Amino acid sequence: MIGRVEPPSGWTNPIDFNDRSVAHIVNIRPFTPFPLSLFRGKTMADGRHWSDMSRLVSLGVALAPDGSFRVDDVPPGEYRLAILVNGESPFHVVLMGRRDSGPFSRIVRNFTVPPVPGGRSEEPLDLGSLRLRPRRTLLVGEPAPAFEVTTVDGKQLAVPGNFRGKFLLMDFGTLWDVEAPTQIALLKEMNQKFGKDPRFASLSLTFEADTAVTRMANADKGEPWTQAIAGPLSNPIASAYGIDDDHLFTSILIGPDGKIVAKDLWRDKISKAISQALGRSDK
Repeated sequence: MIGRVEPPSGWTNPIDFNDRSVAHIVNIRPFTPFPLSLFRGKTMADGRHWSDMSRLVSLGVALAPDGSFRVDDVPPGEYRLAILVNGESPFHVVLMGRRDSGPFSRIVRNFTVPPVPGGRSEEPLDLGSLRLRPRRTLLVGEPAPAFEVTTVDGKQLAVPGNFRGKFLLMDFGTLWDVEAPTQIALLKEMNQKFGKDPRFASLSLTFEADTAVTRMANADKGEPWTQAIAGPLSNPIASAYGIDDDHLFTSILIGPDGKIVAKDLWRDKISKAISQALGRSDK
């Protein structure tokens, strides 16, 4: 499999494709070999260890100086490609407890390697040119980007407009997110603490195509607050909020005035930010 990374449109500064840059592919399989309904009502105490990486197929290569890449010996199957340029590895980001601050969003593409007669071919699958885009960084205190979305029960929502006067926790996720079990448990705890507070609301956005499989998985989570399927990851909502392949398991808190109160909320940061915003002591 081959391809080449191109600078963003109109970009004039030089890009060192040898600096913290990699093309990484992983097979598209669920990380949890069981329905997400198993997490209904689970808390961190009994849900944190439910994950399975044993079926993961992962391959990665450094980019060449011209931005090109080649990954050999890729078996037939469905894959997700993630390209990082001048950024930090996901392991380092998680270890340091912060988000990647590189200048570019990850390039994410799904692709298929078809069966090959004889089991091997010297002709590579060419993914063509893949264009970078600058990373969108939200700032606390600025207005939250506005968008419209249809909920899973067919209601049209304007965000943040329809939530004016309340603190809105907006959660981002996808079906293949390895952090999904942990995030489900955390959000369940969050809802138990704050869900009945009239000053507070929640919205979960799933970045996947709106299919029967997506809707079934969404229902299996058993999350009683507002849910919406926002479409594949490469869409205007994800771009506006700086959400990409390595920025998924996160939430942001929007204030009653439509401005961002807190960002990059994951793990124990979620409840702490909500408690502080509402002036409550339960974290």
